[in-house]
Amino acid sequence: MKTKHIKIAQVIIAALFVFAVLYFVLGITMDRKDGPQKAQMRFNTFMVEASTIAAKYEPNSPAFNGEFTQLVIKYQKDLASLRLDVNSKRIYEYPTESHTSDVVTHSFSRSTPTVLGNTLTVNATMYAVNQIELYSYARISFILILVGTVAAVILLLIIQFTAVPHYRRLKQDDDDIVFTDESDVPEVARNEEEENEDLADDDFDPISAMEKENRESSEDISFDEGEFIDADESASEAEKTDVRAQLLLESELQKAISESSQNDNDLAMMIIRIKELREGSEKEKAVAAVLTEKIGNMGIIYHYNDGFAVLIKNTNLDTALATAQALYSVLSHNVQEINENDSIAIGLSSRCERIITSQRLLTEAEQAVLHAAEDKESPIIAFRVNPEKYRQFMQKNN
Repeated sequence: MKTKHIKIAQVIIAALFVFAVLYFVLGITMDRKDGPQKAQMRFNTFMVEASTIAAKYEPNSPAFNGEFTQLVIKYQKDLASLRLDVNSKRIYEYPTESHTSDVVTHSFSRSTPTVLGNTLTVNATMYAVNQIELYSYARISFILILVGTVAAVILLLIIQFTAVPHYRRLKQDDDDIVFTDESDVPEVARNEEEENEDLADDDFDPISAMEKENRESSEDISFDEGEFIDADESASEAEKTDVRAQLLLESELQKAISESSQNDNDLAMMIIRIKELREGSEKEKAVAAVLTEKIGNMGIIYHYNDGFAVLIKNTNLDTALATAQALYSVLSHNVQEINENDSIAIGLSSRCERIITSQRLLTEAEQAVLHAAEDKESPIIAFRVNPEKYRQFMQKNN
C-alpha cells in the first residue's frame, strides 16, 4: 500500500471519528435548544386525544380507563410524569412511583370538560429531549466509531505486513555532517569534512591530494594469490547467474565513473548485506535470483564480501533509494530462505557531480551499510554529500 493511500485512509478514519462525536454532541445540543417548543407541541397533541376520550367516556369508567391507558403507552417516550384530576380529585397517576431524572423536562397543565360536564385536569411533565432520539444519536455514533476502529486495525495490519521500512540519510550540509552524535560519524564522512576545509586553503595542491588519495586507496587493496579469478571464468559465471565477480567491481566502477563525468549524469552504488549469507548457499542463490529479476538491465550486480553490490548508471540517489526500498520489501517478505532473524542492511552513495575514485564511492556505501546494520529502525541508509564545494574548488583552480 502506497504512502499516499495510507495517508488518505488515515484522514478518512480520523474524519469518521470526528463526525461521530459531532453528530452526537450537535444532535443533543439542537434537541435541548428546541426542547421547550417540541415538548409543548407534543403536549398539545396529547391533549387533543385526551379531550376526545373525555368527550366520549366519563373519567374512571372502564371504557375511559382502557383508552386512556393506551394513550399513555403511546406517549410513554415523551412523558416523565402524568396526573389526572376530576373536579380536583386525583384519579390517575403515572408513574406509580416517583423518581428523579437528570434529563431536562418541562411541565404543562390544562383542563377539559368531560361528557357529563365535569372538569378533567391534566398535569404532565414532558421530556425536552426525546429518549428514543437520544438513544438513536448514541447508537449511530457508536456504529461510526466502531467502523472507524475496525478500519484503523485493518490499516495497521496492512502497514505492518506491506509497508516499506524507513530510511535515513547521512547528510552533509555545507561544513557540518548531521548525525545523532559525533561518535556516529563514519570515517568517510569525517574525511569529506576535512577535504571541504582543505578546499578553502589557497595552498592546497589538487594533484598532490589526488596522488595521496590514490596511494591510500592502493595501500588499502590487497589480494591473496588464491583470490585472483580468470577473466574467462568470471565471464562464464556472469552469463550463468547475471552476478559478476567482486574482482571486476572496482575497475568497472572506475570506468563507469569516468563515463558518468564525461556525460554529465549521475550513478549510484548500492551495497546489500544480509546476516550469515554464505557463498554458494541456497539463501545466496535466492537473493541473487531476486536481484537479477528486479534489477534487470537497470544495473550491474556483483558479489561483494558477505552480500552484493549493485552499480546503477544514470541514476541519482533518490531514485536509487526507491529501488532499495522495493528490493528490501521483496527480500524481507517474499524470499523463503530469509527469516525474521536475518537482518537486511542496504547502504547507498552516488557520484553526485563529484570527481571521485571508485574506492571512495565504495567506502561511502560501505559506511552507510555499516550504519544500516547497526540501526534496526533504519535498515536503508544513504550517504549524501554536498558537491557545491567541489565545483567551487574546480572553478577556482582552473
